[in-house]
Amino acid sequence: MRALRSLFLALAMGLLAALIGLMLFPGVSAAGRPGDGRTARMNIEDAYALGEISHDEMILLKAYMLYMPEMLPEVYRTDYPEPCGTPIALEVDNALRSLPAAVVERIDEMRARPTCTDTYDTEHFRIHYDTTGTHMISGWPDTSFRDAVAAALEFAWDMEVDTLGFRQPPSDGSDPDGGGGSAHYDVYIQNLSGGLLGYCQATYYANGGPAGDATGYIVMDKDYLGFGWSPTTIMRQTAIHEFCHACQFAHDVNVEPWYMECTSVWAQEQIEDAVNMYRGYLNYFLGHPYLSIDEQDGTGMKWYGSCVWNIFLSERYGAGIVPAMWYALEGSTDELLVMDVELGDHASSLAEEYAEFATWNWFTGVRDDGLHYEEGSAWTQVSIQRTIDSYPVINDAPSAAVRPNNWGCNYIHLNNHGGIQDQLELSYDGPLTSTTANVASVCSQASGGTTVELGKIVLNPWGDGNTTVDEWDTLSRACLVVMNTSESTDGMIYTFSVDRASPVAGIFYGVEYDTDEVMLRWSLADPADVVSLDLMRATSSDGEFTALNSEPLAPSPFGLYLDTDVRPGDMLWYRLVATDHQGETDVVEPGTIMVTLGSAPGVSFAPVFPNPVRATATLEFTAPYDGAHATLVIYDAAGRVVTRLVDRTVGAGRHTCAWDGRTDSGSLAASGQYFCVLTVDRERRAQKMMLIR
Repeated sequence: MRALRSLFLALAMGLLAALIGLMLFPGVSAAGRPGDGRTARMNIEDAYALGEISHDEMILLKAYMLYMPEMLPEVYRTDYPEPCGTPIALEVDNALRSLPAAVVERIDEMRARPTCTDTYDTEHFRIHYDTTGTHMISGWPDTSFRDAVAAALEFAWDMEVDTLGFRQPPSDGSDPDGGGGSAHYDVYIQNLSGGLLGYCQATYYANGGPAGDATGYIVMDKDYLGFGWSPTTIMRQTAIHEFCHACQFAHDVNVEPWYMECTSVWAQEQIEDAVNMYRGYLNYFLGHPYLSIDEQDGTGMKWYGSCVWNIFLSERYGAGIVPAMWYALEGSTDELLVMDVELGDHASSLAEEYAEFATWNWFTGVRDDGLHYEEGSAWTQVSIQRTIDSYPVINDAPSAAVRPNNWGCNYIHLNNHGGIQDQLELSYDGPLTSTTANVASVCSQASGGTTVELGKIVLNPWGDGNTTVDEWDTLSRACLVVMNTSESTDGMIYTFSVDRASPVAGIFYGVEYDTDEVMLRWSLADPADVVSLDLMRATSSDGEFTALNSEPLAPSPFGLYLDTDVRPGDMLWYRLVATDHQGETDVVEPGTIMVTLGSAPGVSFAPVFPNPVRATATLEFTAPYDGAHATLVIYDAAGRVVTRLVDRTVGAGRHTCAWDGRTDSGSLAASGQYFCVLTVDRERRAQKMMLIR
C-alpha cells in the first residue's frame, strides 16, 4: 500500500456507470440475507467467489459498504455486526492502483474526510460531530455521549501509548489535505450502518518516523444502539480497538491485517478485562485449528479470533511482548519471521511457541486445568478433527479437508470405552522433519474430568515417533495434537496408529533347554488383572499356535512350565497369552520366543555384574559366528522397554556393554526388578537384575 491517496485522474464517467450497472444486474444473488448471521462483507465476497461480480466490482461495493452504505444494493445489505472496517479500508486502498480511473475517482470522493458541524478537543483528540441531521451525535444537546467518547479515547491513549508502550499516532497537521485542522488525532462521529462498529482510515505516509508509518483518522458510530451490549460498553471497546489500529499505523501500515486485528482485539481484552467481548470471536479461530494462524476463514471473522495468539504470548511473557512485536515489525514484510526472531530474545522460537500454543488450546472449556489460559474455562472448546472409539487403529488420519496447513494443527481424540488395559500405545508417522517441520504431543483427560499435558512425542529425522499413555484404564480419553510448523506446506500428510497395550503387565522372559526339554518362565506385575494364561506353541514360523496346557494356567507373580513333548532338532515357537476380565486376550511381552533343540550352544550370556546394581551394570555375551544380529533389551517388571543397549550385527566372540541405570529418554530408572533379554539371531537368553537406588 504505497499510495494511500490516489493520484489517478478521472476518465469517462460512462465507464463507472457501466460498472455500476453490472453490479445492479438482476442476476446477482448474494448468498446472505439480513438476519442470517452474515455481514455485508461476507455477502459481497460470496458473490465474487461465485463469479457473479468482478474483482473491481467487489472493491467498489466494499467502498460503498464502508463510506456510503446508502449506495450499497439491497441484496448485499445486512444488520449483522462487522466488528471493524479497517481491513476493508486497507483492502480498498491497496486495490486503487489496479482499478479503472473513473472508479478510483469515485472511491476517492467517498473516502474524503467527513464534514461535521462541531468539534470538541481533548488533550490528544479532536472529536468531529454533528448536532443536526442524519449524523447527529446521540443525545444532543445533552453532551453525555460526546463526553463519554472523549473519555474513552483518552483512556485508550493512556493505556496503549503511555502504559503498554505502542507508538503514538503521527500528527496529520502537515498532510496535503490539511488533516483535521489541528495537530490533534481526529475522530469523526458518523451514522454508521450495516452493523459496522468503526474503522481507522489511513491517509498519508508520515515523515520522520518508521518507513511504513502513516497518518490517519478514526470513524465511530453516533450512538451504538442495537448491538446487544450497552452502547457505552460497545463504544469504549471500539475506541480501544480503533485507536490500537491508529498506533499500528504509526509502526507500519503495511503489516498484514490479520495481525492488526489480532492485536486490536487483544488490546480490548488486555485493557478492559471484565468486558470479555473477545470471547465472541474465539470460535472462529478455535473452530478451524487446521488453518494457518494468519489465514482467514470463510466468515472473515477468524482474524478477530486470532487474538488468542497474542493472549497466549502475553500470558507467557507479559503484555509487553505484543508492543515489542510491533516495533520489530517496522519495515518488515514477513510477520511470522519477525516473530521467530523476537521470540529468540526469549530463548524460544516461533516453532516452539506454536507447538505450546496448540497444546494450550486443547485446555479450554471443560478441559481447562487452571494451568494454561487465565480465562480458559469460559472459552469455547477447540474443534476435534478425528475421533477414535475402537482399537486397534492402523495408519489412520483425518480427512484431507482438515489436514493442517502451515502453522495449523489437528486434534485427534482417542476415547476409552472400558477395559482394564492400563496402557495405550500410540505411534505417529509424520513427514520428514527436514522438509516439513512437524510436532506431535499428547494430552489426557481422566474419567473425573481432570486434564493433563503429557508432553511431546520424540520424533526421529523421518518424522516417526511413539509413546505410551500410562494408566489408560483411569482415563476417558487421550488427545493426539499434531502441529505443522513448516513455513509453506499445506494439508500436511501424516498417519497414526493406536492400540491398547497387553491386558497384562508382565514379561515372558525365560527359556532354558537341552535336547529333550524346554523350561519357560514368566513374571506378572499384577496377577489380579488376569483371569487365565495359556502357553502356546507352534512348530513353524507361520504355523498355528496351540495350547500346551490342557487347563488354563492360574496367574501368579512368577510362573514356570516344562515342555517335555520335544525331540532333538526341533525348532519351536512359544508365546504366552493372557485373558483379562472382559475376555480380551493379548500376547505377553516381548512376544514369541524361538528355540532350536540340539543346536550348538554357541550363544552365552554371562551373569550381570554386579547384581544388585547400584550404579552401573556390566553385561557380557558371546556370539557363535560373524554376521549375527544381536539385541540386548532391558525390560521392567511390567514388560515395558526401559532401554535398548544393543541392536546391531555383531562378530563372533565376546561383547561387553554397560547400563548406567537410565531409560532411553535419559531419566533415572526407579529401584526394582528388571529383565535383561538377549537375542542373537534365533537364540534367546534372559536373566533377572535388581536395581537399588
